[in-house]
Amino acid sequence: MTTDAVAALFLPVPETLPGRTLFINARPCAEIERLNADSLQAQQYFRPHARILAESGYVVTPHIPMDGTFDSVLVAGARQHTETISSLAAGLLRLKSGGFFAAAAANDEGGKRLGRDMVSLGLTYREQSKYHARVVWGEKPDEVDDDGLQSAREAGDFQPVLDGAFIACPGVFGWDRIDAGSKLLAEALNAHPVSGRVADFGCGYGYLTSHILNSAEKIYCLDADWRAIESCSRSLKSKRDDINYLWADITDPRETIPADLDAVVMNPPFHEGRAADPHIGISFITRAAQSLKSGGRLMMVANAHLPYEDTLKKNFSKVDKITESGGYKVYHAKK
Repeated sequence: MTTDAVAALFLPVPETLPGRTLFINARPCAEIERLNADSLQAQQYFRPHARILAESGYVVTPHIPMDGTFDSVLVAGARQHTETISSLAAGLLRLKSGGFFAAAAANDEGGKRLGRDMVSLGLTYREQSKYHARVVWGEKPDEVDDDGLQSAREAGDFQPVLDGAFIACPGVFGWDRIDAGSKLLAEALNAHPVSGRVADFGCGYGYLTSHILNSAEKIYCLDADWRAIESCSRSLKSKRDDINYLWADITDPRETIPADLDAVVMNPPFHEGRAADPHIGISFITRAAQSLKSGGRLMMVANAHLPYEDTLKKNFSKVDKITESGGYKVYHAKK
């Protein structure tokens, strides 16, 4: 969701929205300043955005509230279609009859199908295209298919994946598959197990963590996506109940993350939205080095083309590439 799409979302929004407003997938933006902070409930799962909103005085939750009624609902669409439909349905379930709704998405991130999404939820709407995005809006009718809305909402909820081995939800990275890079790193972890105090940076739904359950004495799982933290917890709590789950932006030096670690494992992200940004992985490497005690180990996987070698060598005394396959490299670094 680009700034342009957020700007499109606010095109049909009245200058003053009466009563309580729910803003799903809320983004820090100039337009949000039009909304009364005292009557706005913002929902944002991504820690960097949530932190900015909270610092700006808004009430922010990482999950969509499933109780209470709102007079208006705004939805910023997501790249994952099921996630967008689920958010729309959840918002409409919380919206009072006759209440105002608006939803928007960039054209290349689902905006072109927003109208069809409205029809699938049984709603009439108006629409406008601008800023390479599309916004739809209208009022909630007195009679809606609550069962249909509930079903659409639940499709985006936490659910068993990979034959029940894990719990995840649409929108979490690789939510219903095993990432090829993570699989390669897991194989390396089986051959070179880590022990002691170990953190999984960018844990996702817990696939890599599941490969250190038997070797690590204390485990920390960190991710900037609250849904990933919740997925990881639901996936692993029956296997170990002493794991520490932290909703944290590893790239933000203001965030407090575990220190004096014996090992860090990670498959760092390298995209913010659609734009590739290797600086995210570079920040992960730097924070890993800061978190490890002397002699601590980093086990990480990355796409082979990403420029991480210089950062690894700058922050670690010894760096080995222990395997390369399928466009990925696995590194073992010692502080």
